[in-house]
Order: sequence, then structure tokens, then C-alpha cells
Amino acid sequence: MEYFTNQNDLNKLDSVSPNNPDGSEKNNTKINVLDVFVTSTLKINKLVETCVTGANRFVAYAIFIAIFSAMISFAVPSASRITSFKGFSNLFSNVLPNIEVKDGALYADKKFEMKLSTTTILINTDKNEFTRDDFEKSGVYIAFGKRKFKMVSFAGTKENSMYNELYSFDIGTYLWDGFTNQDLMKMIPAFYILLVVSVLGVAAFNALKYLFVAGIFTVLFRTATTLIKIPMTLKDTFHLCFYAQTISIILTSMNRAVDYILFPTLLSIIGLFVTGIVIKKALQPHMPDIEDLIDRFNRDR
Repeated sequence: MEYFTNQNDLNKLDSVSPNNPDGSEKNNTKINVLDVFVTSTLKINKLVETCVTGANRFVAYAIFIAIFSAMISFAVPSASRITSFKGFSNLFSNVLPNIEVKDGALYADKKFEMKLSTTTILINTDKNEFTRDDFEKSGVYIAFGKRKFKMVSFAGTKENSMYNELYSFDIGTYLWDGFTNQDLMKMIPAFYILLVVSVLGVAAFNALKYLFVAGIFTVLFRTATTLIKIPMTLKDTFHLCFYAQTISIILTSMNRAVDYILFPTLLSIIGLFVTGIVIKKALQPHMPDIEDLIDRFNRDR
């Protein structure tokens, strides 16, 4: 039996088949990354066709959506915060306390706290180092004490808390004696490079996370994709499950950009449900009716 879709521009099965009659892979060069993005968010009923005919766009889209999410959640908030201080130059010369390193110890003329995206920078040289008791709100902290600086991840609730020191170093390890605000001024180009590297690091982490989630959904929905009218390979199914995360990615990235209006775990759960709904909606127009399923079952016996 030959199956037909309900799309006017896709009248025959072989027009959307992943392989040409001669066995070669079929790629639709007219599909670009923007097309995939629009289809994944606004034209979900056409997402299956996009996965089959635009397989050669998957890597480009994975890179795009990873960088896109990193820009929304990290780069834009960080740039906005730096701009509010009128750039690094004004930040180091007028906003930060006057600092100086003597005998491997940091001295500052006042306490300082600055939130940069989801990371908070703290300076308090009245104490040798920051400890678990110094943190009350969940977040990531870069904390400078008199003798040590640390990067800390802290998640606290009324019942319990989780504290993890990502790194901890002596001040004298990286800041030499005589180090002052003027030395920070000389390091401004390095800070811009660090921001770019940080954005790429966030993008790489996001890409791995999205690929992992796509793999889980591929296992869950593979049976359904074998039943639809358009033949989908396992790779096509994986692409579908990756593209279907787009709306969830936008929501979670925006939530992080505005400093978590919704609790991250709650939004992650909501995102999983949204992704599942998108996949179901994408498959729905191509599901055969019960007679077709019975006929296929009888032919396969």
C-alpha cells in the first residue's frame, strides 16, 4: 500500500523519503538553520518533513541553538551588567574597592558585591577566606578573602543545603605582591577574551545537555516514528527529538537571563513536558488510521 500525506506539497511517499531510488541520501539544500528554527517553534506540524529532508542541517542547527542559548542566558546579561558599570575601565578604576596585594595577602578598603549573570563576585578582606556559613542564597560565587579566593556553588533550602568548592587558591598563587587596580586595567583585553571563552564553554555544555536529552526522547518515541506514514530512520528520530527542544531551550534560557523567575528544576520539568508535547504534535499529522495499521500488521506477518 502506498501512503499519502495531507500536505499539498508532499504528494508522494518518495518525495520525502530519506533515500533516493538509487540509494543515495537525499538532502534539501533549500532548508537552512532559520527554517529549522521557525519550523521547530511555529510550524511544528511540518517538523517531521524537515527532519527527513534537512538532515544535512542538523550539525549547523545544534551549534546555532547552543550558541543562541548561551547568548541569551549568559552573554547578554553579562554585557548588560558590564555596560551598567560603563565598561571594565570604569569598573576597575571607580567601582571596585582600592585593592593591593602585600606579602601574598589581599587588602581592600571596602567590601564589594557584584552580580554578573548567574555568578556573584564577592570581596571581603576582613576574613581570610569565605566558608559555607557565608552563603545564604543559591548561586555561583567567586569570593575573594584576604588569603584565599574561591569559586563556590551553593544551593540552599530550608531543609538542607549543598556546598561545593569548584576551586580554591591562595591569593599569592595568581596575584603578585604590589598588584593593584592599575594592573587590572592592563588586563582588560584578557577579560574580554575570558568572556568569549566563557560563552563558548556555556554553549558546549548546553549542546551536550541537549544531545543527551534528545537521546532519551529518541528511545521513548522510536516506536511511534516507525508507525508514521513517512519513513524515519533512527537518525531522523534523533533529529526530531533535538529540534523539539527548541521551545524549552528558549524558555529555560530566558528564565536564567532574568535571574530565575521560576525555580530551575521546576522549569526543567516543564520543559520536558513541552518537548514531549511538541514531538507528539509533530507526529500527529502523519499517523496512520487504524485500518492502515491493521493492513501493515497483516503484511508483516
